[in-house]
Amino acid sequence: MTKKNIGVTAFVFVLLISAFAYGIAVGRYQLFPYFALQNIYQSATYDRDHIGRTSRKISADRINALISVRTRQDLVDRREQLVNSFWGGRETLLSLRPSSIERNIQDQTLPPIAGVNRIDRHTIVMAYGITSLAYHYVPVKSRRCLVFYHEGTDGDFVGGRATIHRFIGEGCDVAAFALPLHGRNPNSIILDHPRLGPLEVSKLEHLQLLTRADHSTYRFFFDPPATVLNQLLSANEFERIGFVGLSAGGWVA
Repeated sequence: MTKKNIGVTAFVFVLLISAFAYGIAVGRYQLFPYFALQNIYQSATYDRDHIGRTSRKISADRINALISVRTRQDLVDRREQLVNSFWGGRETLLSLRPSSIERNIQDQTLPPIAGVNRIDRHTIVMAYGITSLAYHYVPVKSRRCLVFYHEGTDGDFVGGRATIHRFIGEGCDVAAFALPLHGRNPNSIILDHPRLGPLEVSKLEHLQLLTRADHSTYRFFFDPPATVLNQLLSANEFERIGFVGLSAGGWVA
């Protein structure tokens, strides 16, 4: 074997060992491209027929047995449990306020909506620097009602402008949101993770890596509307408040 062949063989051997070691690190520490491979695997193994067969086997009695909220007190108790789980108590929840508020913004990328007096932009900076933007549409003629509109995984809330326009026409203030890392929110952030080191967070599934003992991942979804609600209630008196959402935005609602 010539020296050239020995060099090529050694290079290939080192390359294979490096690839093997990195593959182990990807699985162990969820490094790039862990989530891309996970999505491919889930897509390849997604069995719609099996899910359909399983769902048809669930009887009405079984569904009824799964329902644990049956009275008003059950609802109050469950809400309190969630508040304690996510925020550690009402004091933290009610203290949330926007990091900044820009009044009467002029943003040409926002489609015009008839009946809007002005638009205020609320910036909510959360743990690890994850940032969400909320847009408060103030109607020309207010009927002291407030509606939160939350977009889903399609991205920008302007896709729901027809819904926003309808509520504005009814005289309601509208606060519009997108999911974290979606729409007009910063779509990615590079942070120094205490366990993983430099980490780019650009997808919803990445947020699970940011769970801490003192901070639930759910707060990245629930803090923005809770923060804006606190702010608007501190400055306005609304007689009716509603929350609508599309897809994953409906889950947040």
